[in-house]
Amino acid sequence: MGTVNSIMKLGLTAIVLAIVTATLSYSVASAQETLDRGKHFGTLSEGPYEISLYGLPDPPNIAKFAFTVTVGSIAEQRLLSDVAVEIVAIDPDGNPEWLSPGLSYPPLPTSYVGNAPRPPSRSFSTPGNWLLEVRVDGREGRETARFSLDVIGSSRTGTNAAGWVFVIALGGVVLATAFVTWRIRRAQKARIAERSPE
Repeated sequence: MGTVNSIMKLGLTAIVLAIVTATLSYSVASAQETLDRGKHFGTLSEGPYEISLYGLPDPPNIAKFAFTVTVGSIAEQRLLSDVAVEIVAIDPDGNPEWLSPGLSYPPLPTSYVGNAPRPPSRSFSTPGNWLLEVRVDGREGRETARFSLDVIGSSRTGTNAAGWVFVIALGGVVLATAFVTWRIRRAQKARIAERSPE
């Protein structure tokens, strides 16, 4: 019975670790990563603002998408840290699918970061040409910039694949450990049974 409990505990541990690893494999890039390694989808001048969009992965895929927006004042020639930013994703048929705030990122206060919300298990419902509508509201007024994204059907970056390889390898290690533990306990019980008087 003890062996069964040990194996069940190891199995439960493996499941928890697999869930944590899968969650981490979906982790969102930080603002700095998105600015350094992400694709610059462009800078648009809209009213008093210059609005720039950066995103990871490149190309965007239906599984996940992290973005960073910067907003500059054309008149003051500087990036702004006191505006409200929202992103609206518009699908290839012209229908809005989701809205996400761009949250201020304290280490880079002029950056507004976010990630595509996950409608059932994906960031974008279908591959195709999407528009990301960046809405800015600040002291100089409200403006909207529209950026075009070609969203692909699956990740070419390998991040999810790497996460699942790790999960499978971890599961193999846990199962091997459980098997070895079972064999050792079985051998111990056999030795005890041989020593005990009949």
